[in-house]
Amino acid sequence: MSPMGTHQIGARGALALGIFAAAILLNGCAYAPLWHLQEGVSSELVAEALDQGRVTHHEVRPEDIPVLPMPVSLRPCCAFGTHLKASLGPIPVPFFSIGNIISVDNLGPHKYDAGAFSLRGSSNQNAFTSEKNGLVYTCRGGFIDTAHVRDNADWTTFWTATIARLSVTGGTVELPPEGGQRQVIIRPLPAELLERDGLRRTAIHLAQWLVFQLSIWHEIATAYGWASFDLYPEYVSAFTPEDLYSNLLGI
Repeated sequence: MSPMGTHQIGARGALALGIFAAAILLNGCAYAPLWHLQEGVSSELVAEALDQGRVTHHEVRPEDIPVLPMPVSLRPCCAFGTHLKASLGPIPVPFFSIGNIISVDNLGPHKYDAGAFSLRGSSNQNAFTSEKNGLVYTCRGGFIDTAHVRDNADWTTFWTATIARLSVTGGTVELPPEGGQRQVIIRPLPAELLERDGLRRTAIHLAQWLVFQLSIWHEIATAYGWASFDLYPEYVSAFTPEDLYSNLLGI
């Protein structure tokens, strides 16, 4: 082999090695955190979660659906940022800040209708819950607000059960005021729709659509000054970048 040929092979090898090293450095975020599935997660469960229609469900009847209490507790969601200050009117609160950003290792377990500021939830143990919500940075999904995730998961569960129970008779559900009086009117579901898609699937899809619409209204109301507590304005957290897709994740 000629010296020129040896030189060319060496140059190409060095170039390939350099590209490989650069790819590792630039994509470290994509390769470092890997999802580890728990044992026992079958392809059938994955298909069910993705609603791919490969799993046959035992169809439920409206009278078999339990009455779930409406979520009323308040999970404090986060304004986007870290070490945020607070004020009482125009007066800053000294020596106080909200960290917001937490590690996934600091999260506590999700509990239906849990919150930090209410004793009216489905369980009187919901006050001062150990959920420990906050903003979690994920390598593949950006910032996620776990309070939004859990709120919307709870509301989707509630509306799925409620729509299924009222699928034949219909009914009106009064909601707590939020920038105005609110109510949801559920019409009896068409028999041909239930026959085609089943009660379970229909109720879930309607609940998912409804919860997302309500989540958008919440952002609109808070952007215009509505707040759960008059002394704690929420417009600073209205439509922050992680809100709507955190809602979708929970839904």
